[in-house]
Amino acid sequence: MRTAIAFLLLGISNNVTFCIVLAIAKDIENGGVGVVFLALQLPALLIKTTGPTWMHLLGYRTRTIVQATAASSGLMLIALSTFVEDDMKRLAIQLLGVSLCSVQNAVGEPSYLALSSVCLRPASALAAWSTGTGLAGLLGFAWVMLLKMLSLSLLRVCLLSLVFPAQLLVSFFFILPSQTHGYASAEIEESQTRDETAAEVSETTPDEKDECEDESATNILISSPRDNPEESLLVSSEDLAPTKFHPLQRFKFAMSLWRFMIPLFLVYLAEYNMQSGAWSAIGFPLDDESARNQFYRTSNIMYQCGVFVSRSCGQFFTINLYVLWVVPLLQAHELAGLPHPAF
Repeated sequence: MRTAIAFLLLGISNNVTFCIVLAIAKDIENGGVGVVFLALQLPALLIKTTGPTWMHLLGYRTRTIVQATAASSGLMLIALSTFVEDDMKRLAIQLLGVSLCSVQNAVGEPSYLALSSVCLRPASALAAWSTGTGLAGLLGFAWVMLLKMLSLSLLRVCLLSLVFPAQLLVSFFFILPSQTHGYASAEIEESQTRDETAAEVSETTPDEKDECEDESATNILISSPRDNPEESLLVSSEDLAPTKFHPLQRFKFAMSLWRFMIPLFLVYLAEYNMQSGAWSAIGFPLDDESARNQFYRTSNIMYQCGVFVSRSCGQFFTINLYVLWVVPLLQAHELAGLPHPAF
């Protein structure tokens, strides 16, 4: 139970800052929400594309500290930029802050997904993480809407939002079971040991190589249950593979998942186009700026309700590949139909 609670909170704190930045996008650049989205997505794209080649060199503790530092720095930059009088300089500082918040989210997502796989009940940890990320969208937009209803400025909204990077640190260092910390702190040392073993194996004869692989397979690290067996780790997922993937092998493996990557790409393509384009321009009446701002936040929070439902039901049923393709196509169809009333 403690592991599930920790991953639920990690899911919330990892994504909520990202969603808060989405919610205040029109406060940063009212006429160019797409610019804010670019500042959010480009750093994340760079990190997630190159992450498989370097992220394993950083322990989970280090990654968590980097996350909290990036999110706090980003929110502080956005908040303090309100004191800058020059419009271009203020926007540049705010976009830098947005990019730092993107770094926090991009580092955390693959890290905690990987960490969930080494728990005794990985499905439970993964379901809790997924639910937390769904809640983060609702919480982020509701948080900003509430503070806006209280007539708080962008400065105060960002400063109050610093509570979420602090929550990330508390969730990882104080709520996540200590056995998980043991795995996280040993990760780099294990990685280096595996690299040395792989180098030695590559220099042996085929028969010796098979013998080494058999021996390494019998030496998979299994942590012993301590105070609570349910909180112990089962197997280090990295120890299941005795050799190291080269960057090209990692890329080929990732490309083999195209059946899942393309629907996921379509979902986010349609979502970000609606958020940065259509929803930011709609309002009733259309020429009322406050009405457009209100519609932007309301439509986003309604969308996040659907995100929460979809990310929370994975533990109850599993959809097939056909549905996985149909749903993104329906969302893309919705995006295509949004401009129709304008003609």
